[in-house]
Amino acid sequence: EETARLDEIDLLEKLIDSLKTHLKPAPSPSSIDRNALLDDVRESCKKVCERLDAFYHFKNTEFGADLLSAAVQEFQLDTLNVLVALGYDVSIRNSDGNVGMHVAAMVGNEQAFSVLDHTAFKNNGVFTNINVQNKDGRTPLMYAFENGKIFIAQELLQSGADPTIKTNNGETVLTMTMAPSLEYETDLIQWLLDTGAKSSDVCNLGITPLIAAARNGYARIVKVLLDDNADVNATDKYGRSALLESARFAKDMEVITLLVKRGADINA
Repeated sequence: EETARLDEIDLLEKLIDSLKTHLKPAPSPSSIDRNALLDDVRESCKKVCERLDAFYHFKNTEFGADLLSAAVQEFQLDTLNVLVALGYDVSIRNSDGNVGMHVAAMVGNEQAFSVLDHTAFKNNGVFTNINVQNKDGRTPLMYAFENGKIFIAQELLQSGADPTIKTNNGETVLTMTMAPSLEYETDLIQWLLDTGAKSSDVCNLGITPLIAAARNGYARIVKVLLDDNADVNATDKYGRSALLESARFAKDMEVITLLVKRGADINA
């Protein structure tokens, strides 16, 4: 038993050495409580070692090529737990400027999100990277709404995610194209409005939340926005209103009726 445990300690030391380029400044070996750590990650360490080379050569994916992003994308929770336990720097960005939290929100990896949210992203109870932006200026909250990851969207808002942040193109969560499943989550849309999002937001193309919702035929979201006094006749930079966009794309009679009843100009 003692020999086997020494072998595991040796395995752990090799793993730490393999990951050293990704680790934050590492503690000295004498300060590592190897026995306690091994109790939690014994089997995970073995699996990580088996996959380590493959992950290092994880290239040409939409999520980049870093080790943590690969673990999150592939739903390898054991790998993620080991990386976090070993002090992997979760603020490392992949080729798209995303951190692990972005990837978790994209693919809907709720377990990985929980690991990052409750372990790696807390500093004495203060969330430090909840609003991190990638190269395009997108936050994890934006990806959660865009991809219809409702649980993660709720958890992000509960953790204090800022819905007013804008991308490089001036988009906010409300002006982006949301997943169809979000139409039925009107409480979540109201949550955005209650925490600072504006129905009057406008991106660089002049698209308002109402125009975006009407274009996609999201009648329930349209109603929430109209109830928040969204400008029913606002137009984008090409002069197209929510009514016109609804007629052009979604052709949803419920949306069209709602807009007309709230004063949409049918002659615009």
